Amino acid sequence: MNDVKKEAKGTLKTLKVVLNVIFYSVVSLLLIYSVIVITSRRANDIPNVFGNGFLAVETDSMVGDKPDSFNPNDLIFVRILTDSQKANLKAGDIITFKDPAKNGALNTHRIVDVREDGYIQTQGDNETQPDFFLLDHGDIVALYTGKIGGLGAFIIFLQSQLGFGLLVLLPIFLVLVYQGYVLLSNIFLIKKDKIEKEHAIEKEQAKLELEMEKERIRQELLEQLKESKNETKE
Repeated sequence: MNDVKKEAKGTLKTLKVVLNVIFYSVVSLLLIYSVIVITSRRANDIPNVFGNGFLAVETDSMVGDKPDSFNPNDLIFVRILTDSQKANLKAGDIITFKDPAKNGALNTHRIVDVREDGYIQTQGDNETQPDFFLLDHGDIVALYTGKIGGLGAFIIFLQSQLGFGLLVLLPIFLVLVYQGYVLLSNIFLIKKDKIEKEHAIEKEQAKLELEMEKERIRQELLEQLKESKNETKE
């Protein structure tokens, strides 16, 4: 029976450690994401780490039958381009750019033509006509590198005030509350241990003083007994 209890206790302890690792890993990832997003708050910035970023797809302009076409709510990955890399773009590449038709908001379409004068023509895979504008290198931001289907919906929700509050701020708050509880519990245990040690010392001291008092009374009684015997003999 004791072995079963020990095994169950060990299993619960392991499970607790695993759950803590998962919880803190998720919180750490959310914190990293928050830092990335917060540092990319300027208009037309792409959240990125060392030039590798991601975007959530919100429209159906790139829905198509090509292997690199993507759908609304997909998460796409992009690489921020340098000026020299922009000069090497070719037809078929998918780029993220500042869309003149959307007041400079970011958009992602496929290159269908690179003109001799350097201007670039784009078109969505789901569109029947090329975009009516031409792009220069200053409009181009990044090159598409890959996607994860459906994950963009989570990022879109996470970027909303409700999602950010529920999935980032609330876990951080819970961690702070938990850590505060652990800190107070440890302080309480330390004080309790200190009080118990002081009480044990005082109890031991009182016991010692009691023994000494008993010994003193015993010695006094012996002395009185001796004096009584001496007086009787006289």
